[in-house]
Amino acid sequence: MNRPLRIVIADDHPVVREGIRMYLKDWCDVEIVAEASDGNEAVERVKEKHPDVVLLDLTMPRMGGLEAVPRIRRADSGTRVIIVTVHNTNEYIRQAMAAHVDGYLLKDTAPSEYVAAIRTVMEGRFFISPAVAQHAVRELPLRRAIRYGLTEREFQYILLAARGGRLADIAATMGCSLTTAQTYRRNVYRKLKIKNAAMLTRFAVEHGL
Repeated sequence: MNRPLRIVIADDHPVVREGIRMYLKDWCDVEIVAEASDGNEAVERVKEKHPDVVLLDLTMPRMGGLEAVPRIRRADSGTRVIIVTVHNTNEYIRQAMAAHVDGYLLKDTAPSEYVAAIRTVMEGRFFISPAVAQHAVRELPLRRAIRYGLTEREFQYILLAARGGRLADIAATMGCSLTTAQTYRRNVYRKLKIKNAAMLTRFAVEHGL
């Protein structure tokens, strides 16, 4: 892409919006084209600007982020949606996944992670903050993993791989080597009797992961 990525920031707190703007201002391939203070405004800004990515808060007045997601999709099916939130609980994570967002990013993360999230979703891959991925493993009932003979780390691999993550990115998120991530993949495929990433994604969807 020969132009900057066009970004809309949607958050009801002006200070948060300004903070994100400051995070991204030094990145020449990112341009903030509009801001919104609630879900309704976010939808309108998407209709007007047709951005590449919306950074969308979960909890806003009038219309929250999750309610806005399907309306944003209708306004511009090509716009990626990254949830940007302080909420790191299984309930919110599940709701966001059910809404088919493109990424889940914690607000108090490093500026470089904001850029990584934007670039990842623009490559057609799902982004999830490492802290969220680790938390999700702790929150999700591990007896599901045990039922299939999976370890906690193999279960974490499923959560990341089922969202389209590349093996190198999964290894980085899990804090392990590429070889170790390959071992997790091999073990998961063997234990679940699956052969490829598409079957793994289908398994995750069917089991509400």
